[in-house]
Amino acid sequence: MVCGRRYLSPPLSQRAVDAYARRARGRATAEGAELTAREQEVLRLVGQGLTSAQIGERLFISVRTVESHRSNLTKKLGLHSQAEMVRIALRRELTLEP
Repeated sequence: MVCGRRYLSPPLSQRAVDAYARRARGRATAEGAELTAREQEVLRLVGQGLTSAQIGERLFISVRTVESHRSNLTKKLGLHSQAEMVRIALRRELTLEP
């Protein structure tokens, strides 16, 4: 430690960079995961801020079915929170071609 700062050895720095790159590639792959048409609809509506009940009403499916789709999305996209799902929904919406 120099002047209160910590420094990593070159091998340890490289391991940290490699680990970060693996996680970033994993997120990119997850975001490009193949989703069913219904999962895409649910994801789009989540991005619009709708609740599971509202999504169910809009798509004429039960809340339980919406929750099942949300669970599948969480697994397929490697998400850990509702906020991540909204972020992915918005990112996908912004990248769609008109």
